[in-house]
Amino acid sequence: MELAVKLRVLLALWLLVASDFSLAQVCPHGAYPGRLDEPQVCRPPPEDAGNDVVQPMTPSIRWEARWGAIAIDNTLGKVGAVTDLRSKREAKKAATAECRARGGGEGCKYVSLTYHNQCAAMVWGNERAVTQRAETAEIASDLALRECNKLTTDCKIYYTGCSLPARVQ
Repeated sequence: MELAVKLRVLLALWLLVASDFSLAQVCPHGAYPGRLDEPQVCRPPPEDAGNDVVQPMTPSIRWEARWGAIAIDNTLGKVGAVTDLRSKREAKKAATAECRARGGGEGCKYVSLTYHNQCAAMVWGNERAVTQRAETAEIASDLALRECNKLTTDCKIYYTGCSLPARVQ
């Protein structure tokens, strides 16, 4: 008797699964299957179903950081400044090379400032140079001038540059 009950349960489950597959309706994109009593009908989406319809994805915007650096040979008074490079290491190396190309010596190894996704300024006074970074060249210049004037006299803006993020997608 127990085997007969098991067979009936299995038969009932099989009929249930088989009937589900026979009632399944494949509708075009955006349409919905009809009610259970009319499975062969595809209906348009309801008015309030606008949020359920899959919209094509718009590609996201991607930005990459850009680096800048300023190298100074204080002994010889030579400067190397670069912008818009992809890494801090690359910016430091290029600023040092630029400083040497302008006549600097061993002092060019001293990289005064590295910055990314912002601007920089260098102000030179009678006794020394001051570098600053900020969101704009104007703000960086103002900050550098204020600092320079605290340390020495006759401060003038020598260099400003920006390394802003670059859109890659």
